[in-house]
Amino acid sequence: MSQMNNQQLRVLLAVNLRLVNPQLTERLRKKGTSGSALSKKLTRQFYLNALLFLGVYGLTMVAIDFSKLPGMFTFYVALFILLGISQSIAGIYNVFFAGNDLAEYLPLPFRNQEIFLSKILVVIFNTVPFTIPLPLIFVMTMTQAGYFVGLGIVLAILMYALILGRRIYN
Repeated sequence: MSQMNNQQLRVLLAVNLRLVNPQLTERLRKKGTSGSALSKKLTRQFYLNALLFLGVYGLTMVAIDFSKLPGMFTFYVALFILLGISQSIAGIYNVFFAGNDLAEYLPLPFRNQEIFLSKILVVIFNTVPFTIPLPLIFVMTMTQAGYFVGLGIVLAILMYALILGRRIYN
């Protein structure tokens, strides 16, 4: 795959960002938001969701010693994986199938790989806020078990990437 123009990628991401959550997009359009302002508000919503999930679940999980309660560790890991799967299924449906926009791209100067890359990136972007507490769980468990915090952070990032990658490629 050749180098993709960053401007083209931004445009494709903005289009697909509007497809991933049609209810929110429609609500913002009814309020008169359009163009780049709409894309910025949709992007901000993902950041807000990530902060809310980290804040709410992070505060509740601080009191739990996952190294002594493996059932709670399993519960929270399964919860966030299931949330991520449900969001990725909804995102895939909205971006790839409900949008039904592949025919509109034919006259445009985009290659299929570029179109699908932007769609996949938006689906990943939609999934991350709901799975972002996973690295926190991994770091907390490592530190509570007495391991070095730096090692916990590195392994948490690695495990998070593996979990997201496994879900996307299967």
